[in-house]
Amino acid sequence: AIGNLAANSGVDIGDVDVTSVAQPTAGVQLTKTVATSAYQCDSNAIKSGFYVLADSGNSAPVYIGFTSGVTTSNGYPLEAGKDRFLVLDNTNRLYYISANSSDKLHIIGS
Repeated sequence: AIGNLAANSGVDIGDVDVTSVAQPTAGVQLTKTVATSAYQCDSNAIKSGFYVLADSGNSAPVYIGFTSGVTTSNGYPLEAGKDRFLVLDNTNRLYYISANSSDKLHIIGS
């Protein structure tokens, strides 16, 4: 649909073409056991981004990053029960690591 859009000062900025965005038709839900070496998440195409949640029973933070070089020193820490929303097009852009090998990371997105 085409409509007029005015700036805050009432200045006409011309016609604006607004198109609809296709909504995702499926989602992805994963639970990963985290290890003491960095791992890349499985490949799942995503349209709207995804949440990453450190399991509430974890005994140490899970560290996330966007390269295979993520470590417990340079990764973004997720304490037990904490989450982050990531605007990425594929879950395989996420890497994770922990100080122990029994923690879990939950991922859900569409």
